[in-house]
Amino acid sequence: MLLTGCESLRRKFVRKPKHPQRVVALSTTKTYEIHRTPLESYERHYLQWVFWNAEVLTGLETGNQPKVIRGATESASELRKLQALLEASTAQRLNPVIAETEACAKRFHASMDLSLAETGTWRTRLERQQRLMHREFLAKRVADLLKPAGASTP
Repeated sequence: MLLTGCESLRRKFVRKPKHPQRVVALSTTKTYEIHRTPLESYERHYLQWVFWNAEVLTGLETGNQPKVIRGATESASELRKLQALLEASTAQRLNPVIAETEACAKRFHASMDLSLAETGTWRTRLERQQRLMHREFLAKRVADLLKPAGASTP
């Protein structure tokens, strides 16, 4: 068999091994700082509190202990963050709400064996607390009572 051509047999019919090409990765990381006004921070934490409080109420309805415990714990945490954003005189008005939320978390952490009446009582207390927060601590109402921008940043 006679092969003719300008390339040698080896170059024509034998595959060349493919070497992966090195890719030079150029990456620069830049950290961005989030600059929120105190009102934006307050609104954010207030909405998170609304969510977690709703989780507690639905957990009570369904009897889901982990949901109630996590919701009550996170709700108390968000209330503490809200309190840190408020001036001292207004922040102290949140103490009873925080204490009741923490009592709720402790009670449900100990045991979720609640009678129907006790479940109703806790539900009523939490709904009353929710109405109080909407009435007195809505972001529009406390906008003038927030600490200045540099005072706290939770």
